[in-house]
Parts: sequence; C-alpha cells; structure tokens
Amino acid sequence: MRKVVGMAVLLVGLFVYVLAIMEVGARLIDTHWAVQAVFYLVAGVIWAFPLKPLMAWIQAPPRKR
Repeated sequence: MRKVVGMAVLLVGLFVYVLAIMEVGARLIDTHWAVQAVFYLVAGVIWAFPLKPLMAWIQAPPRKR
C-alpha cells in the first residue's frame, strides 16, 4: 500500500510542480535568455531533492506490529 500511496503523491506533486514552473516560466518569457537558462536549469534539478526522502519512504521495509 505504501508504494501505491507514494507513487500517487509523486505523480500529483510533479504535476503541481510542472504547472508552477510553467507559470513562472511564462512570466519570464520577455527576460534575457541567460535568466531563462538559469531558471530552467535550477527548476530542472530542484525537483529531485524532495524525491529522495519520498523514495526512501516508499522502499522502507514494512513496520512490524
């Protein structure tokens, strides 16, 4: 059950993250190309940091009752 919940959280979280990045990116459309490049570079890497604890939780052995 943990894997199902974890994957649902992952998919919903990434969907919300992508929508937020698209909104911010649309506001940066008229800025210098270097600003856009830095933004997309950071945005393309930063999503992976919350993924590590989520994956650790998903793969953790089940608790004994």
